[in-house]
Amino acid sequence: MNLTNIKFTKEEQELQDTGMQYNIEQTGKTYWTNLVVETEQAIRQLETKIEDAYRILAAKKLTELHYTLKSSNTVHKHKHI
Repeated sequence: MNLTNIKFTKEEQELQDTGMQYNIEQTGKTYWTNLVVETEQAIRQLETKIEDAYRILAAKKLTELHYTLKSSNTVHKHKHI
């Protein structure tokens, strides 16, 4: 469900309609690049006076997520050795 004012293309909406269980394979670098770009696009939809606050919050959350996934991948790699 799109609770924002963001307009999706037909392809983007079709992907949204597949649901959260749908997984798109992307390389790690591509995934992070897309995530950062999409986060910035969403922030730009906000009122100008609150954009910076959300950029700071997004940067903190993205950093937390990055380190969580990185340490999770390290654990999984060691388990398979």
